[in-house]
Amino acid sequence: MTPSDVDLFATLTLLTRRHGIDYGILHTCTLDSMGHRFGHNCHEMDHAVYAMDGMLAAFLPRWRESGYEVIVTADHGQTDRGHHGGHDDEMQDFALYYFGQGKGPEADTLLDQLQLAPTVLARLGVPVPATMKAMPFLD
Repeated sequence: MTPSDVDLFATLTLLTRRHGIDYGILHTCTLDSMGHRFGHNCHEMDHAVYAMDGMLAAFLPRWRESGYEVIVTADHGQTDRGHHGGHDDEMQDFALYYFGQGKGPEADTLLDQLQLAPTVLARLGVPVPATMKAMPFLD
């Protein structure tokens, strides 16, 4: 049983409106759970992605109108059988969508997932620790 993604989006929206938070981060469980259960190339995952798209579509304009930038990504890729954590491209490649004012890389640029944390820190104006060697991908 995973929490409803629309409830997570609503909670984040409430926090932005009530407290003017600087940033929010949430991990929706549905797509992750569906991928582990069914793999990513199946009817069940297609339906889950379609439903998630509809839920996000209701909230993205609100977040953008409130001045927030939005990064939608995954914590890992996986095989058709739901395996992840290995070194194969299909286990390490991931989707990333950016909604904001920053200038990003060309659409077909292959990003390294290690670039995500330094990118978020840089967008927040927080110093990137020297231990993070990957370069941010947004200006």
